[in-house]
Amino acid sequence: MTKHSVPAAVLAMLAVFPLWASPTTAPATAPATAPATAPASDEAEVDSWDVSRLGRTRLGEVWSGPRVGPADLRGKVVLLEFWGYNCPPCIRSMPHLGQLHDRHGRDGLVVIGAHVGASAKDEALAVVRRTGVAYTIVSMALVPEVRLTHIPQALVFDGGGTLLYQGAPDEQMDQAVAQALASRPHPANE
Repeated sequence: MTKHSVPAAVLAMLAVFPLWASPTTAPATAPATAPATAPASDEAEVDSWDVSRLGRTRLGEVWSGPRVGPADLRGKVVLLEFWGYNCPPCIRSMPHLGQLHDRHGRDGLVVIGAHVGASAKDEALAVVRRTGVAYTIVSMALVPEVRLTHIPQALVFDGGGTLLYQGAPDEQMDQAVAQALASRPHPANE
């Protein structure tokens, strides 16, 4: 699969955001958490979701598909793919991501496509219409401690917001999604 460089404007944007650090390898390891000491009685307890990578992720404007916000992602398995409208491998992966969205959405999977060029809305939406995908497309996403080196690049988060996988949208990604869905409580039990 040919890797496409992230556009220079996006790289410049990434340099501005200190949340972006060194790349994570697949499979990803859990981020460091708050100390295991109990909070003082007058301190509020730290919500593990709020300190997770997914809990601290910021999504750009929703361009297409279901509207999602931080509350919609809590407890869900999230597949976030960075893509570009002029990236053939990105476009080739979209139907597969759409199938995952259709097949596992009721099981707790949320699929989000984060376009890396926030100024290319019309071009990106033309690709979305042509491919017929119905999952959420946003203008961008900022994920703490994740650096993009190429696109397409997929991230899979479990229901607790822990990053399980970062890499190509391939069989390993599918395995990470299946693992996260299998460890998630059954939707009927929620």
